[in-house]
Amino acid sequence: MPLSLLIPAALLGLAALVVPVVVHLRRRPRSREVPFPSLMFLARVPVKADQKRRLHYRALLALRALALTLLVLAFARPYFTGDTALAAAGDGPTERVVLLDRSWSMEAPGRWAEAVSAVRAAVADPGPLDRASLVL
Repeated sequence: MPLSLLIPAALLGLAALVVPVVVHLRRRPRSREVPFPSLMFLARVPVKADQKRRLHYRALLALRALALTLLVLAFARPYFTGDTALAAAGDGPTERVVLLDRSWSMEAPGRWAEAVSAVRAAVADPGPLDRASLVL
């Protein structure tokens, strides 16, 4: 089942997958520093940078990346090509809706008769389960 993309350039949007990773890597806990008098004379211990660079909430990151991937694929508009696309469409019942203009523009000589014959041709030879609708 060959699959093609209507807008393959939209796949460049997959570069947006970098955004959740950067957000997760840059995530810093917001803590408020409260001065405490008895701790003023203690030495400060530096926080290891490795802990800050670790990915937190891996499941959330995976879901965000999956959502972005599906969004990019939707914008790329995939479709099936070849005979398999026709086979998937099937030969089931069809419904046709015909819109017929009744404004003043249709009063030109021969225009209304031409429109009626076009409607008759559009709904000619229906199948047993086919439906047709006329909207004026």
